[in-house]
Amino acid sequence: MTDDNAARGEVLQLCPHDHPPFADLCVVYAKALRQLGLKCTTVFFSPPLGTPVKSAMYLHAKSLRDSKALARDLDDQLPRPSQYRLAICHRYRSWRVLKASAIEAQRTVAVAHEFHFFDKTMRKILVRFDRRTVFAGISPAVVEDLRKSVARCICLPNAVDVDREKSAMLSRDEAQERLGLEAGPFTIGVVGRLHPKKQPELALEAFRAAKLEGARLVFVGDGPLRGRLEQGDPGVVFSGFVPDARRCYRGLDALLLTSGDVEAFGMVALEGLLAGIPVICQNVAGPADVLGDMGFYYERPDPNAIALALRAVQTALIPREEWAQRAEARVRAEYSVEAVARRIAAELNLTPINSPPAN
Repeated sequence: MTDDNAARGEVLQLCPHDHPPFADLCVVYAKALRQLGLKCTTVFFSPPLGTPVKSAMYLHAKSLRDSKALARDLDDQLPRPSQYRLAICHRYRSWRVLKASAIEAQRTVAVAHEFHFFDKTMRKILVRFDRRTVFAGISPAVVEDLRKSVARCICLPNAVDVDREKSAMLSRDEAQERLGLEAGPFTIGVVGRLHPKKQPELALEAFRAAKLEGARLVFVGDGPLRGRLEQGDPGVVFSGFVPDARRCYRGLDALLLTSGDVEAFGMVALEGLLAGIPVICQNVAGPADVLGDMGFYYERPDPNAIALALRAVQTALIPREEWAQRAEARVRAEYSVEAVARRIAAELNLTPINSPPAN
């Protein structure tokens, strides 16, 4: 196959569903592949969660448990001959379906979006008979976890379409109005489902311990713990579920993450970085890999330790515009469409093309 813009080949991208962040992530991958002169076909197994991803194919499967049935559906839907230069499989189920199908790919990249990808015995057995697949982790920590079972691993971090995301962000005033906030106080946001896994109670306890003057804590999200958290604390606001909450990040002065070491990557940390606001999180793999020296860290999941980090952010007098420029530069270098294209090009030994195709 020649390496010119017209004949670089086709890529098949498989994903179990389009639930956040996978719809946006698959769009980013497709755009990166177009920049490399590659045609991408994206297939989601489940029905769309909301508005379908433009140009993607949906199998509308009612269950994801039967890989052989999904493989038959995939074979029926894809045009013949189904041969691809590259197959990108997000999560284990996609890789398993590809292996059960009649599809041929010169190379396969299976992307692990979580830890313990090979914890089940059957998965370890299957990988012994596969010599064409390269396994990728979305962070260095996930790569190290994969290396317990496979030798050939690469890092393919999650990414965002920087220009698209920036254009969708609301101004500070618009964002605070959307969150139901009045202008004024230093605002610390906790974004996500109010679920034990995210440890929102830890955020509330830390805010109480910090005793910050002229500050408020805003929970953006809903969930089973809301009733327990909502105790009438002064300076604590519950905005509830807000669609596309990342558009509202400029209404915050800082973003607090308390999910600890369960995060394989830290998508909220990346979104906060792109919004140009300081992000506070535990110094653990995943979010810390994303933030690097742009993060404000606490060392242990303890209210008093987090309270120190909250005080540090409030008193840091961060120049907002300069911070936003540094943050955007980091995102563009490591977590953008162009960064994905660069990493895929390296894996396929492709040379850059001069003019990426138009959208």
